[in-house]
Amino acid sequence: MSNISYTKNFFYLVTLLTSCVTYPPVIEKEIPVIEHLAKQDQIKEWIRADCGSCHTSALSTANKKALQVFDLKFTDWMSRMNQKQLEKTFIERLGRTVKEQDRQIVSETLGAELYRRNRSKPM
Repeated sequence: MSNISYTKNFFYLVTLLTSCVTYPPVIEKEIPVIEHLAKQDQIKEWIRADCGSCHTSALSTANKKALQVFDLKFTDWMSRMNQKQLEKTFIERLGRTVKEQDRQIVSETLGAELYRRNRSKPM
């Protein structure tokens, strides 16, 4: 591997780890449905520039595989993501796109989504 490639990969890794470390913990907690959907709308606007072209079915640039994960066309767009996508991949990806002061909202929204899912499972 060339020095340039190694340096580029190293800085990508540092950026990724730094952005993930600064996220508040995700705690499963119930919030009113209207508030949960409003927070999803906020997050949608924050990620639209980076994710919207592939994750919006109404656009000609939409990616079929990306739409299987989530579609920003929907209000409850997080509901199609599986547990791993919500808990790990989503936070890693958001680390690049959501400002630090907005990350508490992301953690609260993910916690509410996980709570909603776990509450609906049969015991």
